[in-house]
Amino acid sequence: MTYMGWASLCLPTKDLEKSKAFYLSAGFELVSEVPEMRAVLASGNFRLALMTFLDDVMINIRAGDIELVREVMRERFPAASGEAEHYTKEQVKADGDGVSWLTIDPDGRQVFFDTHELERGEAYVRERSIDILEAAAKSLEGLGTPASVVSKIRTDLIPSL
Repeated sequence: MTYMGWASLCLPTKDLEKSKAFYLSAGFELVSEVPEMRAVLASGNFRLALMTFLDDVMINIRAGDIELVREVMRERFPAASGEAEHYTKEQVKADGDGVSWLTIDPDGRQVFFDTHELERGEAYVRERSIDILEAAAKSLEGLGTPASVVSKIRTDLIPSL
C-alpha cells in the first residue's frame, strides 16, 4: 500500500498572532512557527496551519513520495490535475529541498501534496511515529482513559522505536 502522507488543514489568516491566540485558547498546541508567515498547531494528531500568504483554505498532505502519490491518485482518480514540481528550500522558504504537487478536489478545493528532504528516512519515521503516539496518549488522557493504558504507550511503545 502506498503511503499517501498525513493531512493538515491550512487556513489563510490576516492576523497571525490573533488567530494563533484563538486556537491556543481552544486547546491547540504550537508545533512550529515562522514569524509573520505561518504557525502550525496541533490538537491530537490533527494539524492546523495558519498562513498569512494563502488566499483560500487548502488541504496539505505531507511526507509521502509525491511523484508516486501523483501516479496513484491519477490511477484512482483520473481527473486529478497538476504536475509534481521540485523546489529548493530558498525558493519557497521551506525547511529543505523538496517536491510538491497541487491538485483540485471535485468541489474546487486545493489539495497540496508536499514533502522535503527532512521528511524522509529512518530518523524522520522515528520522530513522526513518536509524535503520533504521544498525541494519541494526550488524547486518551483527555478522554479519561485509564492511566495504565496511557503509560503503556509511553513506557512500552515509544521507547521501542
